[in-house]
Amino acid sequence: MITRTAYDAKRYKTIGARFGSAGIHLQGQDTATLWKENLDVFTEYGQGSTELTKFLELLQRHHEAIAARPRKLTERTLTVAERNAAVHEGWIWNKKAIGSLAPLAREDSAVAVDLANARAVDDVDLLPSNDMLARMLTAHIERIAPETPVQKRLDEHAALRERLWSVFGEAESAKGRPVMDTEEIDELDGRLYVIMRDFNELGRAAVRAGLIVDRAPHFRFNHLGPGFRKAADPAPSPEG
Repeated sequence: MITRTAYDAKRYKTIGARFGSAGIHLQGQDTATLWKENLDVFTEYGQGSTELTKFLELLQRHHEAIAARPRKLTERTLTVAERNAAVHEGWIWNKKAIGSLAPLAREDSAVAVDLANARAVDDVDLLPSNDMLARMLTAHIERIAPETPVQKRLDEHAALRERLWSVFGEAESAKGRPVMDTEEIDELDGRLYVIMRDFNELGRAAVRAGLIVDRAPHFRFNHLGPGFRKAADPAPSPEG
């Protein structure tokens, strides 16, 4: 999804902490190759030599940062698989909740507006997005088809919320990083990820337009776990 919101350093760090830096760098190398090979096409989409040069410079900074902190990065990546699993399950829950509310949204404009506001754009939006969806499920439980397992969704949310808080919550996020010095690399990881996410979407658009011949696994995150979708409210403090 092409960027729909502005990103500051804090947001980039939160995104970057989700991924192993080695995977980000491998994906960056793949992206650089595709970008160079199809520069004329991407120039038509506003991603010409200027943006490519910026990306390559950022990728070089990332490489130098990794080389300067090999031990610390190894320690941090011990938590990456656990974080990926929590976020992956968070997205599965998110889509199930949206699907459960969709029939109401088609008939009730207020529900439709609330559902649109609850959607997430990025992984970092999952915690507030899921909280909003859980509140909607609770409010409309009597209006949802009886065979839809709404209570099961709500029970799942209670357990999943703690895991998502450990990934994205302010205090737990800091404790989750074994070495605070990796924050610089987290930010670089996040910056590269967002650029590559948008690049992949434009690449798929160019393929659909017949401007590029897609050869798998082009324009996909081949070295990273799943992730995507809309900015919601800042993550609240965990409920007592």
